[in-house]
Amino acid sequence: MTLTQLGMASHEEPEERQELSEHEEEQSEAAFAQALRDSALPGGEPYSLPDELDWAMRSLFRVGWVYGVRSGHTGPALANVPLPARSLRERLGSVVAAALCTALGRPRLMQKVSYHGSLSEYHGHYWVTRIDEKVTPLGDVSFKYELSEWTGARFRCVVSNVNAHSVSGLPEYFDR
Repeated sequence: MTLTQLGMASHEEPEERQELSEHEEEQSEAAFAQALRDSALPGGEPYSLPDELDWAMRSLFRVGWVYGVRSGHTGPALANVPLPARSLRERLGSVVAAALCTALGRPRLMQKVSYHGSLSEYHGHYWVTRIDEKVTPLGDVSFKYELSEWTGARFRCVVSNVNAHSVSGLPEYFDR
């Protein structure tokens, strides 16, 4: 992201750059903790991240928070109005799913795949536009994919609820 995109013209660049202040770190940590509390799972169980992702997500959230504050883009448009719980759950879930897919050698979001499942009329190459991750009663992780084709203007879902063993990742990622 450039300074112009952050709302600062290049000639307005600050003379001296400063690391995150202790106060900014405290604010961002409090905001992240609140976001996790607000994204409680059905039944009230708080959303938690695997340890290896927790630090990375907190760090990225912290930097994003500070960029927003320092660039003046954090005005209280809807002060004291929480986001729906699903909003953060979906975004954190996609990060967790992407990390698991990478660790397990599975196709990732926006990767091109070859579909070779039971619906032979749909065999071909598609883009992964959604990954649903579920934990089975035995504690295993299963993935279901939504496969789409790019129409030149948007994605059109072709087949959904696809099992992981029905797709093979290709070395191409979507880049408009």
